[in-house]
Amino acid sequence: MGTKTGHLMNPLPESPTTVLWLYYLLAQHYDRLGSIQQAHMYIDRAIQHTPTLIELFMVKAKIFKHAGDAREAARLMEQAQALDTADRYINSKCAKYMLRANMIKE
Repeated sequence: MGTKTGHLMNPLPESPTTVLWLYYLLAQHYDRLGSIQQAHMYIDRAIQHTPTLIELFMVKAKIFKHAGDAREAARLMEQAQALDTADRYINSKCAKYMLRANMIKE
């Protein structure tokens, strides 16, 4: 009796992190379906919500890669890498995206 429970007609408010990860999931979902505009809309909302989360920039870079814009994908991956320069995984992903965009000298 003392616990809070939601109900369809009277739901509990969602946690801000739940909304963030929902945007993240929807962006990946629409990217996979090929709905690039929808994917951009959701990943932009997620980045606006939490602009310091590396994974969001990685997904945005992937969306641009799938849309055929390798240079913008590399730029976004570089932006993600700048958030944590010690992360070897993101460093290698950034290098891979830059090579794909023929940005060898950078």
